[in-house]
Amino acid sequence: MLPKEDRLRLKIIATEIFENVLDHSRFHFFFPVKFTVWGVEKKILIKWHTCSVFPIKFHTLVATPYYDKKTRRYRGLGLVMCSQLSKEINFRRGLFKRLVLIIL
Repeated sequence: MLPKEDRLRLKIIATEIFENVLDHSRFHFFFPVKFTVWGVEKKILIKWHTCSVFPIKFHTLVATPYYDKKTRRYRGLGLVMCSQLSKEINFRRGLFKRLVLIIL
């Protein structure tokens, strides 16, 4: 069982990444998103299928926060927050599969 502090960090990071998956992935059918958690190692794997290029730069965690006039709010802060709450975030891209490995 993960300590409460680690569970909270994991929940924040997984929620942010999952929201980005839903916002930025193109799909023409229902697709499952699989979450795998290793409590002792403090790791979570998020895996999904998509046909999109997936513009988010998880592999370098390059995010430039900016103000979006259309929505009247700041954007691009989620990846910065995720990188500060974790030790490492790895993004892997296959032909139709994407995965993110988060290490707390």
